[in-house]
Amino acid sequence: RSLRCFTCSALEEVLPSRHVNLTFDIGAPQSDQEKVVGGSAGRMLGKASVVCFLVLVVVPISSGNIIPLTKLKDPLARCLDGTHAGFYFQKATAMEHADSWIIHFMGGGECANTDQCDYRLTENLGSSKYWPDTVNFTAAHDDKPPSFADSWNGDGVMGPGSSITTDWSLYGWWILDDSETTNPDMHGWNHVFLPYCSQDLWSGQHENPVTPVIDYHSDSKGDGYYFSGHLIVIAVMDALDKEGLKDATTIVVSGNSAGGMGMWLHLDWMAERYVQSEVVGLSIAGFYTWNYAYTGPNAADPKTELPDFSEESFKGYVDLWDSFMDADCTDALGKHPWWCMVSENALPYVKSRVYIVQAQTDRIVLQLHCRVPENPFLWNQEVYDYIHRWHHNMSTALLHAMEAPGRHGVFSPACFRHDAFMVKSPVIDGMNFKQGFAQWLRDPKMGTYIYLDDCGEFCNPSCQLPDIKREQHAEIRHREITLKWDSWEHVVW
Repeated sequence: RSLRCFTCSALEEVLPSRHVNLTFDIGAPQSDQEKVVGGSAGRMLGKASVVCFLVLVVVPISSGNIIPLTKLKDPLARCLDGTHAGFYFQKATAMEHADSWIIHFMGGGECANTDQCDYRLTENLGSSKYWPDTVNFTAAHDDKPPSFADSWNGDGVMGPGSSITTDWSLYGWWILDDSETTNPDMHGWNHVFLPYCSQDLWSGQHENPVTPVIDYHSDSKGDGYYFSGHLIVIAVMDALDKEGLKDATTIVVSGNSAGGMGMWLHLDWMAERYVQSEVVGLSIAGFYTWNYAYTGPNAADPKTELPDFSEESFKGYVDLWDSFMDADCTDALGKHPWWCMVSENALPYVKSRVYIVQAQTDRIVLQLHCRVPENPFLWNQEVYDYIHRWHHNMSTALLHAMEAPGRHGVFSPACFRHDAFMVKSPVIDGMNFKQGFAQWLRDPKMGTYIYLDDCGEFCNPSCQLPDIKREQHAEIRHREITLKWDSWEHVVW
């Protein structure tokens, strides 16, 4: 068995570390035990085995980083295919943070027709059948900036570039990372990871399966789909209350991509549920405006892409999913409640503080929602003009978050990426998003913490650029460099 030994005095004479992982058979003869370490250390182990055994029984290595999946028993908390949803929960590893919680909503797109939903039934974004039994929040991960060479093959097919991949640890678990080295401020908190499987931006309230009205073909694999994202959230919170969440003093509700969008819908609901806590939000690639798709040369086929982000489409999504939204927002917007699904519209009505982490040109939204050609070798001037307008709109929307001093924070690099925010990249003025967020969280009275690039498009040096048409990238940067954040106006699509 593999066990952890704490402050075993006899072993400290030969093994100076106070936290030593040892593997040996407790019942083996002394000579076999000596083989574990060897030499004088092995002989000392034989003498100390009884003392160390008493310590080892009390402190098993399971107190480390292996976190089991907890399946929900609530019959309403179902994935798209009807399987039971669940979560991964790691108790605080530092006593001083026993009342501090991070609850992270996973992302992974959304579906609004049978083509999209049927595809999700075969993977972990639509069914818990494909979830691992355990995860490791300090699993090794590559912290290099994403490379376009790694993300595209010769046929122009998109590779791993966001949370839509099946590798949940791809970007180091964001602030759930329990390594003191890479997450010094929040590694010891209670960590909760909510896998995404409802495909409704965590908003659905359906107790029974429904079928989308829009069908691109008629050979659907099922009789309908469970859009139950909000019901999953309720069930998870009910379960976590039994683990101590109801006594929390600080709760960070974070989310990436679709999970970031779902965070906006639930943040004030969480604050009202846990009135004894300071509840704040962290939106990673979840802050958006209305978007209208690119329709120029080489535009992607809408049948093969994710749902678009137009106002007209969101009205249909809300009807399909029976979406839960921020109550103050829906009351204020009256006849247009579906506007509250988009964070730019909901922002004025969200009372809780939010830290917004958002690339100024979002790769996944542009290419999978807005139909910009996925192969950058097909980009022409029309594509660059569209990206320029998209960037302009995003920049203007972020201004609204910066107009409330002391409330919201912003970390917005001039990068072409989605939710790939890591320790080494992107950085702005030497600061990564974890450092910016921790600073903002610690000092709420010091004003709004804003880290953003104002150099133009694709110009943050810590983010890799497609290695093509560099003269066009340079031309875009040149025409943008004279624009100031406080002078930009919203572009009418």
